[in-house]
Amino acid sequence: MKFQEVKDTIIKAVSQTLGSEYLEQSGLINATESFNIADVGKAVLDAGSVEPFTRSLISVMAYTDIINNNFDKSIKSLEVDSFEWGGFIQRVYIDLLDIVDDPMYTLTNGVDYSSIEHKAYIPVTKSKIFEEGKPFMIPLTIQAETLKEAFQNWSALNKYLTGIRTKQRDTMNLARYVMEKMLVSCACAVSTSPNGLNNAVHLITDAKADGIVPSSVESYADIIALGADAHKRFLIYVAKVIANTRSQLEEFTKVYNNGEVPTGGESKLLLISKFSKDFRFDAEANTFNDEKLAFGEYEELTSWQGLHDETNTKAFNLESLTTIHLAADSNNKLGIGTAAYKKSGIVGLAWQKKALGICLDRVKMTSNYTACADFWNEFLHVLMNYILDTNLGMVAFVLD
Repeated sequence: MKFQEVKDTIIKAVSQTLGSEYLEQSGLINATESFNIADVGKAVLDAGSVEPFTRSLISVMAYTDIINNNFDKSIKSLEVDSFEWGGFIQRVYIDLLDIVDDPMYTLTNGVDYSSIEHKAYIPVTKSKIFEEGKPFMIPLTIQAETLKEAFQNWSALNKYLTGIRTKQRDTMNLARYVMEKMLVSCACAVSTSPNGLNNAVHLITDAKADGIVPSSVESYADIIALGADAHKRFLIYVAKVIANTRSQLEEFTKVYNNGEVPTGGESKLLLISKFSKDFRFDAEANTFNDEKLAFGEYEELTSWQGLHDETNTKAFNLESLTTIHLAADSNNKLGIGTAAYKKSGIVGLAWQKKALGICLDRVKMTSNYTACADFWNEFLHVLMNYILDTNLGMVAFVLD
């Protein structure tokens, strides 16, 4: 397995997700090396988790209220069990086989059928190996003497230890979540970039071509300014486009992948929540259909990358929430070119089930004791992989 350092990338992504400085990284949207997260053709290790043993410490504090707000947010559509994917992933893709005339029903006397009988019909196969691992570690120090003096009973001590160890897990979950966001950001870049798949659906352009909105419209704000009826008409149109595109994505074709082999099957859908709320309150609220807007199941995401940048100081504005900004990559790992890439207005992403996925390969705790200073260090080791496979289909939806 090839291990790739991702600590700096994770810290930068965490700060932008929080919208505030974290470990000296700015909370504003800026170029991130998200491509470091995506494994575009290399694997995953299967392993279990080991919990640390709890050390016995004497307590001497009456009552302590440990504020313990668990963080367990994730993009469920991306999560794959390590048991399902196993160790190193080698994917073999088989192209369509030949179709030939069947002579069985048109047998002709004197015809030599040996050219059919003994010809080799070898299937065309292509394969990828996914072998990257993204390791990171979360350290925690427990000061033994301080705890001995701080707590008065076992209950208070247990609550404290539970709190700090939960926060260690929360940090791991937050790191996992921002890496998930970077993975889908990479998929958005691959779909929208002229150098990538270049198959994004341009919602406003298509709506103008189909006569849904006037040709003078240039932005989503322009559509809202037209009034409630025009806005609702556009949203219903977008709902149809997304539903149709998702159906097309599940067909057995090469339209939405890199053209290597035809693929199809179950699809997943992710929408920026601020935009999807427009469907729920401005369009869906006026329907009484149990099927709602016929999207099928989907998930919501607050933002692809961050909450605001230096040009939009108000947090949670739609332009910032729908923006991706990838740093320059001299290795062109994603296949979108070596220059930095920025795109705004991306409100959704659909993909064939196995095109994107994450696997939490291994969680392991190690510890040591430093006698001279009387403290324990616990190290939470995490090994993950994030796969982006363009042999399978993916498509972004953009408000442009």
